Order: sequence, then C-alpha cells, then structure tokens
Amino acid sequence: MRQTRSSGPHATRYPAHRVLLVVLAGAAGVLTVLVAAAWAPLMQFDEAIAQAVNVQMAARPGLVDVAGVVTDVGSEPAVQALTGVVVVAALLLRRYRVAAYVLVCWMVEYAVENGLKHGIGRARPVVPDEFVHATTGSYPSGHTMGITVLAVSVVVVLVGLVDRRWWRWLLIAGAAVVIVAVAVSRVLLGVHYPSDVVGAMLLGTLLAAVLVPVVGTPVVVRAQR
Repeated sequence: MRQTRSSGPHATRYPAHRVLLVVLAGAAGVLTVLVAAAWAPLMQFDEAIAQAVNVQMAARPGLVDVAGVVTDVGSEPAVQALTGVVVVAALLLRRYRVAAYVLVCWMVEYAVENGLKHGIGRARPVVPDEFVHATTGSYPSGHTMGITVLAVSVVVVLVGLVDRRWWRWLLIAGAAVVIVAVAVSRVLLGVHYPSDVVGAMLLGTLLAAVLVPVVGTPVVVRAQR
C-alpha cells in the first residue's frame, strides 16, 4: 500500500525550520566574517554611529539612566538567574526536554559568545563620554546574545503549548521588544557598535533554532503527549 505524505501543520514545519536556519546562518556568517576582517565600510559606519550616539546621550543623562536599567536585563547574572528559573519550573512540571533545551541553549551560547569575543578580539568603541566600563571583546554583544537565546528558547517552548494564534504572536512580539531594547541600550551606552548587537541577535536566534531538533523538539511536545 502506497503511503501518502502528510499535509498537516507539522509537515511544513521542518522545511520552514531549515529555511530559517539557512537564512540565519548566512546572515550571521557574513556579518561575522566582515567584522573579523575589519571591512572598512562597516567599520566606518559603526564608528560614525557610535560617535554620533555618544554625543546625543551625553546631553541626556535621564536617557542614560533608562538605558542602564534596560541593559541590566541582559546582564550575565540576570540571564543566568532567569534561565535557572525557567529550568527549575520545567523540571517541576516534568517537562524534562524543555529544561534540557533551555539549559543547553544557555551553555552553548556562553561558549560561542566567549569564543568569538576572544577569537575576533574586536575593541570596544572609544567615545568621549564613557557611561559604562567594559573590557571584554566587543563582538558579539554578550548582553544581547544572552537575552536573545533565552527569549527565543522560551518562545519556542511556549508557542508549542499555546493554542490561540494571537497569543503566539503576542509572545513573539514581547520577546522581540525585550531583545531589541537590550540591543539598543548597549549602543546607547557606548559599549557596542551596531554590528555587535545585530550579530548577537542573529547568532542568538540561530543557536536557539539549531538546538530545537538536537535536544528533542520541545515545540511539538504537546502533540506527543
């Protein structure tokens, strides 16, 4: 008896997932190579933005304070604490694959982020007014990449457990707002170039997407119960 291919919603999920991986990998790879090679047009653009933003921020101390609060959301202690909360909650709910997925995402992100920082060794922006002191490599932004991986991994899990489409889009929009807010705060505070945070968002999303099938595809856990 000849088998027919499924036409249900899960039939197109994996091809779409592969397309997403290719796009993310391509964009992240190209940007990372350009930064590592210190491509002049990109370096000039980044430098111009960093200097212009610093001048504007120096005249707005209130905005500096707001950016400082927002940026703390993506700090290493905050991301570690939030990751721990998600993992513990998943374990208590006996969602073991979910716990493994979120934990592995954090571990891989930490390794990749620090590997690139040390490997590329991009210097931080040198600006007239230093609002935050940072000494590690500039590419990619650790704050941005950490919160991106956490937010995307949590969305991947929750989207698979939510029935209503508008709830799914609300989750995605909320995660996007948090990620972009942290990314922008890093540029406003003068500790990262625009390409640092864009690269971090691409890499973070890529890692969370790559690890979905590797760890056990928690996005379809509800269909397997």
